Amino acid sequence: MKRTDSELFLEGIALFNSGKYYECHDLMEQLWGHGEDEFRNLYKGVLHLAVALYHFRNHNLRGALSLLESGIRLVEEYSPLAAGVDITLLVNDAGKLLQRIRKGDLESCNTFYIIREVEK
Repeated sequence: MKRTDSELFLEGIALFNSGKYYECHDLMEQLWGHGEDEFRNLYKGVLHLAVALYHFRNHNLRGALSLLESGIRLVEEYSPLAAGVDITLLVNDAGKLLQRIRKGDLESCNTFYIIREVEK
């Protein structure tokens, strides 16, 4: 049975939340390329945020900064809630990480963020 875009997206969120950022990237890339048009930028934004955290975890701060910035821009248009996700909280968390990296305050950065699902 073929899974819906919504089911695939929530699977990608579960991968993100378990720290499997590269696997999340692969799934979001599939959705971005072939998913529902109304959520394409959301899929792409989550993809960027996942890769940003992957880069951060691997000490590539330049890559992390660039993808955090673009990821935030892409997902924030869906605020406050979209596709079962708390977009406002996601943007706030990603923005805090972005600011901490810019300030060089790496000790206070968590590399593990949760995308919170909301009840529909």
